[in-house]
Amino acid sequence: KPTKLIISAFGPYPGLMPAIDFEKFDDQGFFLITGDTGAGKTTIFDAVCFALYGKTSGTYKDEDYLRCETADPGIESFVDLYFTHQGKNYRIYRKPYYTREKLRGSGITESVEKAVFYEEGGRSIEKLTDVNKKIHELLGLDLDQFRQVAVLAQGLARRLATEAHIPCYCYEAAAFKPERKNLAVCRAGEYEALAEKLTVPEKQ
Repeated sequence: KPTKLIISAFGPYPGLMPAIDFEKFDDQGFFLITGDTGAGKTTIFDAVCFALYGKTSGTYKDEDYLRCETADPGIESFVDLYFTHQGKNYRIYRKPYYTREKLRGSGITESVEKAVFYEEGGRSIEKLTDVNKKIHELLGLDLDQFRQVAVLAQGLARRLATEAHIPCYCYEAAAFKPERKNLAVCRAGEYEALAEKLTVPEKQ
């Protein structure tokens, strides 16, 4: 479960964004992020997927270049995800590959992809292949499987909020990016009850 997410010069965001604190929903095993178009929902999912797997949730046509095009050359692009799993705390910091203008002189310089995995009570892992392997071993899911269980389709999300009568908490996206509209983070009850309410009938 994510506990904190920090995004810098990633996707549409040109600078270091305020941390998203998920711990306020720590007593809930399941919550939903929803909101109007442009509220920033997809960027959150993209950042979480990128932190864990080095790929996004599938919204970017060019996943080889995830840096915000309007970011200042002096600002690093990265995603920093803190999460818990089976009672232990973890952190993964990942930078995408990108190019930027040199800070001194003229020309372009490259920033290579980098990932660092931190485990509570353990040693950090820095080699990309080792980090990716560790994530797969830890979560037991590849990227496609994670996308399926972590990202609900828009129709199912709407039914979750309306049919299951789940109380909602408002997450002020304005604190994340002033001109963007509010996101809502909704808590859920027991998984079995939700699954029954969200079952989509098969087409006849």
